[in-house]
Amino acid sequence: MDSSNLSLSEMLRSPDFAYGYQYLPETKETKQAPPAKLEAVAPAGAINSNARDMAQWLRFMLARGVWNGKRLVSEAGYNELITEQIKISSSVGYGLGWYLVDWKGHKVVVHAGNTAGYSAEVAFMPDHGVGVVTLTNQDDSSITKAVRDSVWSNLVDDPPGVASTAQNQGSRNVVKSELDGSADAGVLLPSQKGLLGSYQSAFATSHNEIAVKDDRLVYINSQKQAYPMIESGKDSFRLLGLDGVSLEIKRDLNGKVSGIVVKQSSGSVELDRLGAFISKITADELMSKLIAATGGEANIRNHKSMRQKVAIDFETLGINGEGLIIAKAPNLWAVRTTRYALGKRIGASFSYFDGKNGGGDGYKLSGSDLDDERIDDEFYGLLDWTTLFKKVEIKSKRQVGNEEAYLVVAAPEHGSPVAYYISSKSFLLLKRERRGADTSLFEDYRKVAGEMSPFKITYITPGGQRNVYRVKEIKFDVDVPDAEFSPQ
Repeated sequence: MDSSNLSLSEMLRSPDFAYGYQYLPETKETKQAPPAKLEAVAPAGAINSNARDMAQWLRFMLARGVWNGKRLVSEAGYNELITEQIKISSSVGYGLGWYLVDWKGHKVVVHAGNTAGYSAEVAFMPDHGVGVVTLTNQDDSSITKAVRDSVWSNLVDDPPGVASTAQNQGSRNVVKSELDGSADAGVLLPSQKGLLGSYQSAFATSHNEIAVKDDRLVYINSQKQAYPMIESGKDSFRLLGLDGVSLEIKRDLNGKVSGIVVKQSSGSVELDRLGAFISKITADELMSKLIAATGGEANIRNHKSMRQKVAIDFETLGINGEGLIIAKAPNLWAVRTTRYALGKRIGASFSYFDGKNGGGDGYKLSGSDLDDERIDDEFYGLLDWTTLFKKVEIKSKRQVGNEEAYLVVAAPEHGSPVAYYISSKSFLLLKRERRGADTSLFEDYRKVAGEMSPFKITYITPGGQRNVYRVKEIKFDVDVPDAEFSPQ
């Protein structure tokens, strides 16, 4: 995008820049509008570009963050951009910097803007690989909308049977059309009978099903909505009526169905088959092995405080940072983080828990969030699992990276259940997750002062943002004043 810039003076040096115009309805005149100087709010309207450069930008967005075969934006980061974060109305949502709308059953990602004398709009259909950029030198947004609708009408067919612009109505008609088009579409095959049954995620109280309805194989979600399953590959299915959602069948070492993975643009959810897993080890035995593998109770309790320096890679954001993490028995914790972009410091943050209260810059924890923080900040962690949790249950075995792990769900008396993934080989903690909170991955364990500590921890936010912490230094039993765990 060689012709794009954020400077009015640079635009005016171009030999062929466009003057902007405004129509004055009271006098029915069109007058030239002096271009606004917007450098102070550059991301909100100071970008100057042309059709060729914007076509490049559109190609990049349609390629889901890939340019010339190289991924410049992570797939998780891209998906977060075009996933609804805020519901504006029944038919309009807002992602990260993009409006999400429906056009005759097709998902459209769009954003428009106006400044004095100019209007512009970028819109694309990610599922169809088509898009349009409209640049005008008149501040009338109705022009860009008219151009966009004209392009869609000529490039994209209406879904079969669509009688309205409601997306759910279009989806139902697509399902009916596809099933009517082939007598065998979705019909249960003898080889698929082993898939029938109930499935449940780690935290769920309700369950999902794979069942037979009207002689067809269907997936029934927790809201009791049924979607025909169409086989798309070995142990892979797409769901009619749920655009962009697919199912993958998980099997154990004996080839029996152990669960399913529901895949969609916002992420994947793994569900275990109910009744398919019987643990050969009790929760007491597993937790004892975890404690022994981590260093043994006597050695771990010998430590009273910890100071840790980390380097941070905010992968999804494309910036980095450094952090200082301190902890003290029985349950004091604090972290200071500094962020950098292109070698320049761009911000800092502080968060804490003082044993009773917690929070950080501009916020204070309360309710269930505070209960969860009390559990997360226990200095001796799962050493005290019998007092931290009211119920601990081994649910299944799952894959974490290349390792097999026991999935253990621990429910406290107050607060949210926590899922721990404990290696069935090393018995070290590989993963921790809680619904609606960050998921943590633990790797590169090393022994420090007799205790096994992960030197790489990846935090994944519910929206898919990945922050990787790499430990540079760990010191136990250092002098840490209680004042370090107070609001700054």
